[in-house]
Amino acid sequence: TTEFWSGNEQLSFLASSGDGKFIIAQTEQRQVDKADKREGVPGKVRCYDVGNKQLKYEISTPIKGRFQTPTISDDGKILFALVVDRAGKGQLQFWDISTGVAIRKWEIDVNHAARLQLTGDGQHLFTAASDASAIRHWDARTGTELNQFALAKDAIQSFLASRNGKQLFVVTPEGIQQWDVPKAKKVRTLVPGYGDKRLALSTAGDRLYFVGDTAVTVWDTATGKKLRPYDGHVATVWAIAFSPDGRRLLSSSADGTARLWDIDTHQHLREFANPGRSPNQGMYGGEPFGEAPFIQAGFCSNGERIVTAWPNSPAHVWDVASGSKRAQLEEQPKNGSIALACSPRDNLVATVAPDGQIRVWDIIHDEERLRFQWRPNKDGSKQLDIVAAAFSPSGSTLAIVGLEPPRTELKLFETSTGKQRFHLDLVGVLPPDLGEVPGLILAQRLVAKTTYSGDGTVLALAGVHSIHLHDAATGKERLVLAGMNTFGPSISLSPDGNLAATGTLNGLVRLWDAHSGRLLSEVQGHDFFVAATAFSPDSKMLASASNDSTVLLWDVAELLQRKATPRSVAEANLDQLWNDLASNDATKAFRAMSELAEASTHVPKYFRERLRPASNPDLKHIEALVTGLDSEQYAVRQKGSLELEILADLALPALRLRLAQNPSLEVRKRIELLLTKINGPLTNSELVRALRALEVLERIGTSQAQAVLKVLAKGAPAHRLTQTAEGALKRQQMREVRQQ
Repeated sequence: TTEFWSGNEQLSFLASSGDGKFIIAQTEQRQVDKADKREGVPGKVRCYDVGNKQLKYEISTPIKGRFQTPTISDDGKILFALVVDRAGKGQLQFWDISTGVAIRKWEIDVNHAARLQLTGDGQHLFTAASDASAIRHWDARTGTELNQFALAKDAIQSFLASRNGKQLFVVTPEGIQQWDVPKAKKVRTLVPGYGDKRLALSTAGDRLYFVGDTAVTVWDTATGKKLRPYDGHVATVWAIAFSPDGRRLLSSSADGTARLWDIDTHQHLREFANPGRSPNQGMYGGEPFGEAPFIQAGFCSNGERIVTAWPNSPAHVWDVASGSKRAQLEEQPKNGSIALACSPRDNLVATVAPDGQIRVWDIIHDEERLRFQWRPNKDGSKQLDIVAAAFSPSGSTLAIVGLEPPRTELKLFETSTGKQRFHLDLVGVLPPDLGEVPGLILAQRLVAKTTYSGDGTVLALAGVHSIHLHDAATGKERLVLAGMNTFGPSISLSPDGNLAATGTLNGLVRLWDAHSGRLLSEVQGHDFFVAATAFSPDSKMLASASNDSTVLLWDVAELLQRKATPRSVAEANLDQLWNDLASNDATKAFRAMSELAEASTHVPKYFRERLRPASNPDLKHIEALVTGLDSEQYAVRQKGSLELEILADLALPALRLRLAQNPSLEVRKRIELLLTKINGPLTNSELVRALRALEVLERIGTSQAQAVLKVLAKGAPAHRLTQTAEGALKRQQMREVRQQ
């Protein structure tokens, strides 16, 4: 490894010459101006010789000007850039990469040169407008404009011209447009309309390559025929479903298509394309929960229709036999996406709009059966940021989980009447606030998917890295499936109610005992994270879908023969994770909790050596501290406040009693401030770590973990640590009773 340059400047461009002999880098210096605002100062373009590892030349920024969009020609021999002076006038300048010698320059409107491409033959220059509405074709030797390709504003995501300048490919929201450059005529639109700048052409220009999330699509540029893949997805597969007879599988992807497959032959039978397909930048590159829950597909109960839904689009009904679109459910959502649920009975489908409107449809007869609201009020329901829905196996109940920050609620409705059976505030059943920011608390209980077990007794609520299994009749939590790498939306429950399947962020497929929460099996099959799983109707087969754009089929009986190996963590790693539990960085602490819960072998013993029951308070000492709050000496009052804050819950009875005795104004203010701090987010890092450790022990749930909880539950009754340990033990006992 060779370091060519390091400094305080910000690197803004990096590329290599076509022969690999030179590296080109542009930097921008940073400084603070008199108004104390960050301001970019144009830097230099530097060329480094890879062979002798030396700086070959520098191209300084023009006086009173700046470089924009530095680019290298397709053959890697010419460096060119838009140079803009302070008056805003633009000039394209060209240099020989090997020598740094200027070749030519010509004037150009800066609004016409937001993106640049110089073709491999050096004769054609293509530039995109700053508003992404047009591409211009120039003679690169003279600067003469030859023709223009007009599109809608913001339509151009990227473009690529062939080496001889005769073909132009433009990525737009509708697809990849192919243009005949000499005729200035659009030839065709290729699909999918998915991507950004990931295009490449063969040297001969006869093949166009497009890179999706993990798959490459290849077209014949002469005919527009797709050569590869013939029938596969090119992006994350977020939803899969077996047909009621178990003979076909439906998959739905971020590439805007759903596909039907024959289980026995693995043949691709049919494609269903989202009519409102829009570009997608790869959902897991950022926050997956804004889009992933709304890529959905499922069968109606007789298997003759399928229904699909994609983000920011209405749901559509398709005929399985012909592949034709039968109907559209809901209007185009104005703000947000539609949640979808397919009933195992009566060919019913439910849609939940972002405004909380719930509709139940008969998709065989294209009829709306019922309409009701999530939370009726004068203005209609509030906006639901995230929503997930599922029918019970009997089809009589519709479970809906909606996020209305800061609340996440589970509601059960009768599908025949729309009447609400019960609701459960999921945030309300969280453990006491452990000092995390509200966003993390929501993330721990954020529900991106919900699904029933085949026997209808269990309802799974899938969050970020954990899955909570609830009693379907009462809403009470039974157990938690968790782990550092668990990806919640991948959850599925077997039709016989015995198994749960999940996926991980590193491509593992896992099987769990749905009654005890014990991990039974895990197997590596995918290259990237597992986005979805689904059991066949007879529970004998499992399908898994992934960010690697594939769907895999597994024999459940064979999977159960592959026993999961208990995880352990090295002593040094345990020490680091223990330290992370006390971190103010809530994300770091949450990851540590998940990893400790998954590596359950040595954790209870490790915690037992470090956690101690809360000591019973010295009531006389606490009373003296409270009395000292009225001392004439400031140091005594301040010392009392600090010690009482550390005592926290143990001091509450004495503080409340003194407050009821109508103390002086200063004492009242001090006590009220102490009560606010004690009842608010914790700031004591040791107590925060201990409470987080208790949650880890509850997740582990083994007899060794329960033994540690029992010791801690014998501490001072009023202390939060004691009460939290007692609560964890009671919840574990309730789960064991339900499993009997």
